[in-house]
Amino acid sequence: MLDITFIKENPELVIDSMNNKGEKNVQLVQQVIDKDEQWRQLVHQVDTLRAQSNKAAKQIGALMASGKKEEAQAIIQETSKSKDEVKELEDQLNVIAEERTSLLHRILEGPAQTQIALICSAGLELALHRRLLRARVPPMPPPRPRSSPPAAMRSGTGHALAGSLY
Repeated sequence: MLDITFIKENPELVIDSMNNKGEKNVQLVQQVIDKDEQWRQLVHQVDTLRAQSNKAAKQIGALMASGKKEEAQAIIQETSKSKDEVKELEDQLNVIAEERTSLLHRILEGPAQTQIALICSAGLELALHRRLLRARVPPMPPPRPRSSPPAAMRSGTGHALAGSLY
């Protein structure tokens, strides 16, 4: 499948490729980018709400341990509302993810599929090659030569078993 990151970074290239292959509906590219942005915003909202819920859970535990059950109950009611909101946002998230995937498939199902796939794979290979060049690791030093045992072990003194076979 065509990578959404590649589409976002190279929309003109994807549109040109679609035009070269006779695809008329090039607005799909912008629609995919827009859906991806909506999806990312919802993911951020869900993550933020979950983090707040986790923080509240710790507060509830601390309040219950200190005997402040009324304050803990108030926070419990707030977190239950937050959990309902997370559930609704997750449902929206799933719908938007399906729409985004559907749009990606529509881009690939057109006559431009072969050329876009080739461009995408060439772009990914080039990106991988650039990463490898940037991440050059210095060569490992040659192994050190083995040294002879310490003088105390050679002479038979210094260690109970050195120089003897029991």
